Amino acid sequence: MARHVDLVRERFGEEVLQSLLARWAEACPRGAERLKLDYFLKLGEPAPCCFGCVEALPGRSTSVPVILQGQSQRSGYQQVLPSRPSLEKGQSEQIARAGTVATATSSTGPTSFRAEAAPAWGGPSSTRSAPSSRRCQKILDMMKPFLEMMCGAGRTDAASARHAEDHMHEHLAKMVLCAPETWFEVITGATLPSDATNDFTAIGVAFDSSSRLRRAGVEYYHDRLWEKHRKDGCLYVASLETPPSLELRSLHALPGAACPSVRMVAVSDTHLLHEKFGSLPEGDLLVHAGDLSFEESRSKDATECAEKLKEFSGDFKAFLRWFRSSSMGLTSAMKWLGSVSKFEHRVLVGGNHDYILEQLGHARAQELCQDFGVEYLHTAAPPLELPFSTGRSLRIWGSGISFYSTLGAGRQVLSGNRAYQMDSASGEAQFLEETSHLQPGSVDVLITHSPPAGALFGKRDQPRWINDLLKRIRPQVYLCGHAHNPEKLDINQKVADVEGTFGAQLANTSVWNSYVGLPFVFDLPKFQ
Repeated sequence: MARHVDLVRERFGEEVLQSLLARWAEACPRGAERLKLDYFLKLGEPAPCCFGCVEALPGRSTSVPVILQGQSQRSGYQQVLPSRPSLEKGQSEQIARAGTVATATSSTGPTSFRAEAAPAWGGPSSTRSAPSSRRCQKILDMMKPFLEMMCGAGRTDAASARHAEDHMHEHLAKMVLCAPETWFEVITGATLPSDATNDFTAIGVAFDSSSRLRRAGVEYYHDRLWEKHRKDGCLYVASLETPPSLELRSLHALPGAACPSVRMVAVSDTHLLHEKFGSLPEGDLLVHAGDLSFEESRSKDATECAEKLKEFSGDFKAFLRWFRSSSMGLTSAMKWLGSVSKFEHRVLVGGNHDYILEQLGHARAQELCQDFGVEYLHTAAPPLELPFSTGRSLRIWGSGISFYSTLGAGRQVLSGNRAYQMDSASGEAQFLEETSHLQPGSVDVLITHSPPAGALFGKRDQPRWINDLLKRIRPQVYLCGHAHNPEKLDINQKVADVEGTFGAQLANTSVWNSYVGLPFVFDLPKFQ
C-alpha cells in the first residue's frame, strides 16, 4: 500500500486501518453513481501529500518533489504542487518559471514538466490568453509517452482497479492524518484518540483530499459529517436595524410576511447539494449568490457541454433542449432553482465553480437561466427592477466576482475553480470600469459572490473593491457567499454591518464542502 495508509497503521494501529478500508467498501459508489469516480480516476491528477511532495497518480507516489505548473484545458488555472516542498538532506530545489514551465532539480537530476492546452470552449467571457492549438498539440505529443507511463498503460483491469482503490484509500488516510478531529471518527468509525489533533501546518492536504472525494462523487463521508453537526431550520432576519440580529427558526415557526414587505429567501454555495434542502420557505424573491455547481471546470459535465455546443453548431435552442434532458449536475440544480417552493422572482449570480455558465457567455447564460424561470445577474448589467404583486418593487444587482486563491497552509494546490474570478493584483481597473454605471442609491439589494474584505468571512488582506462599491452605492441589503462556514459556526457571524449596509453571508456549505443548509429569510420593509 502507499505510504499514507501505512502511516495510519503505524500511528493508529491495524484495527483502525481495517475499519477505514471496510468503511470505504461501504462508501464506494456503485452502478450509475460510479461514473464520477471513474472519470476522476481517469484524470489521474497529482495530489499533495503530508510530506510536502507529490503523490504522482493513482497507486503511485514519488519521493522527489515535482512542481506541476500549467494552464488547464479549462479555465486557464495553474496548479503548483506542493506549496511547501521538503527535500531530502543534500537535495536542492530550483524552480524556474518561464511561461508555464516549472523545473524541480534534486541530487538525482532535473525534472521538468510542461502542461499547456487551449481552452476547449473559447467562450467570449474569458479574458485569459491561450497558446495556439498547434503549440498545444506539439506539447501534448511530447507528453504522451510520459503520461502513458505514469498512468500505467498496459495494466490489466484488475491491476487498474486495485490502483484506483489504493488512490482513494490514500485520500482518506490524508484526511485522518492531517485533520483527525474532523475526520477520524467519520472515516474509521473508531473513537478519536485523546492525543490526536489537527495538523494545521498541513491542513490544506486534508482540504484537498476532502474536495477530491466530492468531485469523485463520494458523498458518504460528507453526509455523515453533516449529520454529526446538523442544524435544521432557517436564519430569519426580521429587521435591518443595527446591530444586525439573526434568529434560528424552524421552517414551521416563521411569521407570516406582513404586507407590504417583500419576503426574500437567499442561499449560496449549494454545490450540487440542493436536494438536501428538501423545500425552502415560500416567499416573493429567491436569491442564489453563486456556486450551484462543484468543481465543474474539471468535470465530465464540462467536457460533454463543450462537445454538445460544437455538435449543435450555433443552434442554442437545440442545445437547451439537450441540456434540459441531460443528467448533468447543473441541469438538476437549475431545475431545482427554477421550481423549488413558490416565488414571484428567482435570481442567480455565477460563482467560481460555475464554469459552464461563465463559458456560455452572458447572453447565452441569461437565455439558459430564463429557460428555467431564473434571472441571471452579472457585473456589467444594469440593476434589475423586480415588480411584485403586492405593488412593491425592488432594484437588484449582482456580480460573480471573487479573487484568485493563493497558496498557504490551508491551500496546498491552486484552485482550478476560477470562473468569474479576478486577479487581485491587476483586476481593479476592470472591476471599476464594469461597475461605473452603478449610481449611488440605484440598488436596493446588492449581491457579490465573494464577501468583502474583513467581514462575513472575507479575508482581511483581499482587495477592498467590494467594500468601496458598497460605500459608494449604499444599498439597503448586501448578500454574499463563497467563504464557507467554519466547523464551529456561530450564526451571528453570518450577519454584519458592512460599510453602513446590512450584510449577510449566505453560504450553505462548510469549509469541508459538506452540507450545512440554513437558508436566510428576510422580510424587507418598504425602501424609500
